Amino acid sequence: MSVSNEHPPRPSIWFVLKESAMPFFLFSAVLFGLLILSWILLLPHFTRIEIAGSLHTIDSLRVHREELQQETEVAEQKRSEHVLAVRDETFLALRSAKHHTASFQTLRALLLSVAGESAEQPDAVHLSEITYNRGEGIVQIRGDVRFVGPRSMTILAQFIERLQQQPLIAAVSMPRFVREDDPKIGPHSPFAITVTLR
Repeated sequence: MSVSNEHPPRPSIWFVLKESAMPFFLFSAVLFGLLILSWILLLPHFTRIEIAGSLHTIDSLRVHREELQQETEVAEQKRSEHVLAVRDETFLALRSAKHHTASFQTLRALLLSVAGESAEQPDAVHLSEITYNRGEGIVQIRGDVRFVGPRSMTILAQFIERLQQQPLIAAVSMPRFVREDDPKIGPHSPFAITVTLR
């Protein structure tokens, strides 16, 4: 018996492709079918998420996220309107009232100026306490008229008259006109006045 050393002929590439085309097609078709079935049946089952007692898919989660973002923006806008109430009618009215009422520094300067002009001696009308209630527009003034001898009540009357002439002041309460003797400052006229602003 003789053994041949010849090798069988090598198949061509076209022959290999022709023979493997049908199995490859069947494999691809089965794989595609399984992927479609898993996309339809398995993925929705495993990708649903429970939020607030209801199950959501990925698509409904996107919609839910957009709704939450819109609600958050509305809530933040409302919060900003309350915190920074620059357009609120009450805030605008309060701001307008604030700008139309005098500041404490303005009132103090006015009162000191009127006190200095009420007598020839610049420190005759001494203001010891000034209390300003801005909300009610009322100023409480305490002090005394000193260093002018028996003319203290006259200068106090001049001080009140000058206060009444100021355009910022609506009314001035009348104090008690008394003269007292003090061992340190001598005769003086203490007063307590309530000033109502316009």
